[in-house]
Amino acid sequence: MGYDIRIEKYDLPSIADKHKLYRVFVDEENEIETLVTHHASVVELWIDKNIEEVFSRLRSLIVGLGVQWRPKSDPVATLQLSFGKYCLIYQILESGNRIPYRLRAFLGNPRYLFVGVGVQNNVNRLRAYCGLKVANIRELSSWAASKLDRKGLGKAGLKLLVKEILGVEMKRPKNIKLSLWDNPELSLHQVAYASLDAYFSFEIGISLSASSVAIEMMFVSDNNYYTIDHLFRTYLIMGHYSSFEIPKDTCILAKGSNKSNPVWSTL
Repeated sequence: MGYDIRIEKYDLPSIADKHKLYRVFVDEENEIETLVTHHASVVELWIDKNIEEVFSRLRSLIVGLGVQWRPKSDPVATLQLSFGKYCLIYQILESGNRIPYRLRAFLGNPRYLFVGVGVQNNVNRLRAYCGLKVANIRELSSWAASKLDRKGLGKAGLKLLVKEILGVEMKRPKNIKLSLWDNPELSLHQVAYASLDAYFSFEIGISLSASSVAIEMMFVSDNNYYTIDHLFRTYLIMGHYSSFEIPKDTCILAKGSNKSNPVWSTL
Protein backbone atom coordinates (compact mmCIF):
# COMPACT_ATOMS: atom_id res chain seq x y z
CA MET A 1 0.00 0.00 0.00
CA GLY A 2 1.47 3.33 -0.98
CA TYR A 3 0.75 6.68 0.57
CA ASP A 4 -1.47 7.79 -2.26
CA ILE A 5 -4.23 6.99 0.19
CA ARG A 6 -7.66 8.28 -0.66
CA ILE A 7 -9.34 10.53 1.85
CA GLU A 8 -12.61 12.43 1.64
CA LYS A 9 -13.95 15.18 3.85
CA TYR A 10 -17.63 15.02 4.73
CA ASP A 11 -19.71 18.08 3.90
CA LEU A 12 -21.21 18.98 7.26
CA PRO A 13 -23.76 21.68 8.14
CA SER A 14 -22.35 25.04 9.17
CA ILE A 15 -23.45 24.36 12.75
CA ALA A 16 -20.94 21.50 12.87
CA ASP A 17 -17.97 23.86 13.15
CA LYS A 18 -16.66 22.08 16.24
CA HIS A 19 -15.37 19.10 14.31
CA LYS A 20 -14.47 17.73 10.91
CA LEU A 21 -15.30 14.25 9.66
CA TYR A 22 -13.27 12.28 7.11
CA ARG A 23 -13.34 8.95 5.32
CA VAL A 24 -9.86 7.47 5.03
CA PHE A 25 -9.78 4.63 2.50
CA VAL A 26 -7.30 1.97 3.59
CA ASP A 27 -7.96 -0.14 0.48
CA GLU A 28 -10.88 -1.00 -1.78
CA GLU A 29 -12.75 -2.78 1.01
CA ASN A 30 -11.77 -0.95 4.19
CA GLU A 31 -12.20 2.62 5.29
CA ILE A 32 -11.88 4.56 8.52
CA GLU A 33 -14.32 7.18 9.77
CA THR A 34 -12.12 9.81 11.39
CA LEU A 35 -13.37 12.65 13.53
CA VAL A 36 -11.00 15.59 14.11
CA THR A 37 -11.79 18.11 16.83
CA HIS A 38 -10.32 20.43 19.45
CA HIS A 39 -13.56 20.66 21.43
CA ALA A 40 -13.79 18.64 24.64
CA SER A 41 -17.56 18.25 24.35
CA VAL A 42 -17.22 16.55 20.95
CA VAL A 43 -14.66 14.13 22.39
CA GLU A 44 -17.10 13.14 25.11
CA LEU A 45 -19.86 12.55 22.57
CA TRP A 46 -17.54 10.39 20.44
CA ILE A 47 -16.61 8.24 23.43
CA ASP A 48 -20.25 7.84 24.45
CA LYS A 49 -21.44 6.99 20.95
CA ASN A 50 -18.66 4.80 19.64
CA ILE A 51 -17.32 3.06 22.70
CA GLU A 52 -19.33 3.11 25.90
CA GLU A 53 -22.71 2.44 24.29
CA VAL A 54 -21.45 -0.23 21.89
CA PHE A 55 -19.28 -2.05 24.40
CA SER A 56 -21.27 -1.55 27.58
CA ARG A 57 -21.61 -5.34 27.94
CA LEU A 58 -17.93 -6.09 27.35
CA ARG A 59 -15.31 -6.42 30.05
CA SER A 60 -12.40 -5.61 27.77
CA LEU A 61 -11.64 -3.65 24.62
CA ILE A 62 -8.50 -3.10 22.53
CA VAL A 63 -7.89 0.48 21.38
CA GLY A 64 -5.12 1.71 19.10
CA LEU A 65 -3.37 4.75 20.60
CA GLY A 66 -1.07 7.28 18.96
CA VAL A 67 0.34 10.69 19.82
CA GLN A 68 1.82 13.42 17.63
CA TRP A 69 3.81 16.48 18.59
CA ARG A 70 5.59 19.30 16.82
CA PRO A 71 9.21 18.51 15.88
CA LYS A 72 11.71 19.68 18.49
CA SER A 73 8.82 20.55 20.78
CA ASP A 74 7.68 18.28 23.58
CA PRO A 75 4.02 19.19 24.26
CA VAL A 76 1.47 16.75 22.86
CA ALA A 77 -0.33 18.23 19.85
CA THR A 78 -2.75 15.42 19.01
CA LEU A 79 -4.04 12.21 20.54
CA GLN A 80 -5.37 9.48 18.23
CA LEU A 81 -7.64 6.67 19.35
CA SER A 82 -8.97 3.92 17.09
CA PHE A 83 -11.10 0.81 17.40
CA GLY A 84 -12.69 -1.01 14.51
CA LYS A 85 -13.26 1.48 11.73
CA TYR A 86 -13.62 4.53 13.97
CA CYS A 87 -10.86 6.99 14.77
CA LEU A 88 -10.69 10.12 16.89
CA ILE A 89 -8.01 12.78 16.48
CA TYR A 90 -8.17 15.16 19.43
CA GLN A 91 -6.16 18.34 18.94
CA ILE A 92 -5.15 18.68 22.57
CA LEU A 93 -2.77 21.61 22.15
CA GLU A 94 -5.29 23.54 20.07
CA SER A 95 -7.89 22.93 22.78
CA GLY A 96 -5.71 24.68 25.35
CA ASN A 97 -4.91 21.31 26.96
CA ARG A 98 -8.52 20.81 27.99
CA ILE A 99 -9.03 17.22 29.06
CA PRO A 100 -12.71 16.20 29.26
CA TYR A 101 -13.75 14.01 32.16
CA ARG A 102 -15.00 11.21 29.90
CA LEU A 103 -11.62 11.00 28.14
CA ARG A 104 -9.76 10.93 31.45
CA ALA A 105 -12.07 8.19 32.75
CA PHE A 106 -11.80 6.19 29.52
CA LEU A 107 -8.00 6.22 29.44
CA GLY A 108 -7.84 5.44 33.14
CA ASN A 109 -10.16 2.44 32.94
CA PRO A 110 -8.11 -0.78 33.25
CA ARG A 111 -10.67 -2.84 31.31
CA TYR A 112 -9.51 -1.11 28.12
CA LEU A 113 -6.16 -2.13 26.63
CA PHE A 114 -4.39 0.65 24.73
CA VAL A 115 -1.83 -0.58 22.22
CA GLY A 116 0.76 0.99 19.97
CA VAL A 117 4.41 1.11 18.97
CA GLY A 118 6.35 3.25 21.42
CA VAL A 119 3.20 3.39 23.51
CA GLN A 120 5.08 3.86 26.79
CA ASN A 121 6.76 6.99 25.45
CA ASN A 122 3.42 8.30 24.25
CA VAL A 123 1.81 7.61 27.61
CA ASN A 124 4.68 9.34 29.41
CA ARG A 125 4.12 12.44 27.27
CA LEU A 126 0.41 12.42 27.98
CA ARG A 127 1.08 12.27 31.69
CA ALA A 128 3.83 14.90 31.68
CA TYR A 129 2.11 17.50 29.53
CA CYS A 130 -1.59 16.76 29.90
CA GLY A 131 -1.85 15.14 33.32
CA LEU A 132 -3.44 12.10 31.67
CA LYS A 133 -2.97 8.61 33.07
CA VAL A 134 -3.43 5.57 30.84
CA ALA A 135 -4.10 2.59 33.09
CA ASN A 136 -3.55 -0.39 30.78
CA ILE A 137 -1.09 -0.41 27.86
CA ARG A 138 0.77 -2.96 25.78
CA GLU A 139 3.74 -2.42 23.49
CA LEU A 140 3.04 -4.07 20.15
CA SER A 141 6.68 -4.79 19.30
CA SER A 142 7.41 -6.83 22.41
CA TRP A 143 3.97 -8.46 22.26
CA ALA A 144 4.59 -9.58 18.67
CA ALA A 145 8.07 -10.88 19.50
CA SER A 146 6.71 -12.93 22.40
CA LYS A 147 3.46 -14.12 20.81
CA LEU A 148 5.01 -15.09 17.48
CA ASP A 149 8.31 -16.27 18.99
CA ARG A 150 10.27 -13.86 16.78
CA LYS A 151 12.80 -11.94 18.83
CA GLY A 152 13.68 -9.78 15.85
CA LEU A 153 10.32 -8.03 16.13
CA GLY A 154 11.11 -6.82 19.63
CA LYS A 155 12.32 -3.46 18.36
CA ALA A 156 10.29 -3.32 15.16
CA GLY A 157 8.56 -0.13 14.11
CA LEU A 158 4.93 0.09 13.09
CA LYS A 159 5.71 -0.14 9.37
CA LEU A 160 7.51 -3.48 9.78
CA LEU A 161 4.84 -4.89 12.11
CA VAL A 162 2.11 -3.98 9.64
CA LYS A 163 3.98 -5.80 6.88
CA GLU A 164 4.88 -8.89 8.91
CA ILE A 165 1.59 -9.35 10.76
CA LEU A 166 -1.05 -7.86 8.47
CA GLY A 167 0.72 -8.39 5.15
CA VAL A 168 0.28 -4.75 4.16
CA GLU A 169 2.92 -2.43 2.71
CA MET A 170 2.60 0.78 4.71
CA LYS A 171 4.41 4.01 3.93
CA ARG A 172 5.02 6.59 6.66
CA PRO A 173 6.41 9.68 4.92
CA LYS A 174 8.97 11.44 7.10
CA ASN A 175 7.83 14.86 5.90
CA ILE A 176 4.36 14.15 7.28
CA LYS A 177 5.70 12.67 10.52
CA LEU A 178 7.80 15.81 11.09
CA SER A 179 5.12 18.28 10.00
CA LEU A 180 3.48 20.94 12.15
CA TRP A 181 0.99 18.96 14.19
CA ASP A 182 -0.04 22.00 16.20
CA ASN A 183 -1.60 23.65 13.15
CA PRO A 184 -5.20 24.69 13.87
CA GLU A 185 -6.33 22.77 10.76
CA LEU A 186 -4.60 19.52 9.93
CA SER A 187 -3.88 18.72 6.29
CA LEU A 188 -5.47 15.73 4.58
CA HIS A 189 -2.09 13.97 4.67
CA GLN A 190 -1.80 14.55 8.41
CA VAL A 191 -5.31 13.22 9.01
CA ALA A 192 -4.55 10.11 6.94
CA TYR A 193 -1.18 9.56 8.66
CA ALA A 194 -2.59 9.87 12.19
CA SER A 195 -5.64 7.75 11.36
CA LEU A 196 -3.58 4.91 9.91
CA ASP A 197 -1.16 5.01 12.84
CA ALA A 198 -3.93 4.32 15.34
CA TYR A 199 -5.97 2.06 13.03
CA PHE A 200 -3.10 -0.31 12.25
CA SER A 201 -2.10 -0.39 15.92
CA PHE A 202 -5.62 -1.59 16.68
CA GLU A 203 -5.56 -4.17 13.86
CA ILE A 204 -2.21 -5.58 15.01
CA GLY A 205 -3.51 -5.81 18.57
CA ILE A 206 -6.56 -7.72 17.35
CA SER A 207 -4.39 -10.04 15.28
CA LEU A 208 -2.00 -10.77 18.15
CA SER A 209 -4.84 -11.40 20.57
CA ALA A 210 -6.28 -13.97 18.19
CA SER A 211 -3.11 -15.68 16.99
CA SER A 212 -2.62 -19.41 17.60
CA VAL A 213 -6.34 -19.81 18.38
CA ALA A 214 -9.01 -20.94 15.95
CA ILE A 215 -11.10 -18.01 14.75
CA GLU A 216 -14.29 -19.94 14.02
CA MET A 217 -16.12 -20.15 17.33
CA MET A 218 -19.69 -21.03 18.21
CA PHE A 219 -21.48 -21.60 21.47
CA VAL A 220 -24.88 -22.89 22.51
CA SER A 221 -27.50 -20.82 24.27
CA ASP A 222 -31.12 -21.95 24.63
CA ASN A 223 -30.36 -24.79 22.18
CA ASN A 224 -29.56 -22.33 19.41
CA TYR A 225 -26.15 -21.79 17.85
CA TYR A 226 -24.82 -18.26 17.82
CA THR A 227 -21.99 -17.01 15.65
CA ILE A 228 -19.98 -14.08 16.91
CA ASP A 229 -18.91 -11.21 14.70
CA HIS A 230 -15.33 -9.89 14.56
CA LEU A 231 -15.28 -7.77 17.70
CA PHE A 232 -17.26 -10.08 19.96
CA ARG A 233 -15.33 -13.09 18.70
CA THR A 234 -12.04 -11.37 19.48
CA TYR A 235 -12.83 -11.06 23.14
CA LEU A 236 -13.97 -14.64 23.32
CA ILE A 237 -10.62 -15.60 21.82
CA MET A 238 -8.81 -13.49 24.39
CA GLY A 239 -10.43 -15.61 27.08
CA HIS A 240 -12.48 -12.88 28.70
CA TYR A 241 -15.83 -14.56 28.09
CA SER A 242 -15.74 -18.21 28.97
CA SER A 243 -19.31 -17.95 30.26
CA PHE A 244 -20.44 -14.89 28.32
CA GLU A 245 -23.75 -14.93 26.47
CA ILE A 246 -24.83 -12.32 23.98
CA PRO A 247 -28.46 -11.34 24.60
CA LYS A 248 -30.72 -12.79 21.93
CA ASP A 249 -32.32 -9.41 21.27
CA THR A 250 -28.94 -8.18 20.01
CA CYS A 251 -28.77 -10.92 17.36
CA ILE A 252 -30.37 -11.62 14.01
CA LEU A 253 -30.68 -14.82 11.99
CA ALA A 254 -27.70 -15.14 9.68
CA LYS A 255 -28.26 -15.53 5.94
CA GLY A 256 -28.70 -19.15 4.96
CA SER A 257 -29.80 -20.37 8.39
CA ASN A 258 -33.08 -22.22 8.95
CA LYS A 259 -35.33 -23.36 11.77
CA SER A 260 -33.66 -26.75 12.06
CA ASN A 261 -30.20 -25.20 12.21
CA PRO A 262 -30.53 -21.56 13.32
CA VAL A 263 -27.34 -19.56 13.04
CA TRP A 264 -27.29 -16.15 14.67
CA SER A 265 -25.02 -13.17 14.30
CA THR A 266 -24.87 -9.94 16.24
CA LEU A 267 -26.61 -6.82 15.02
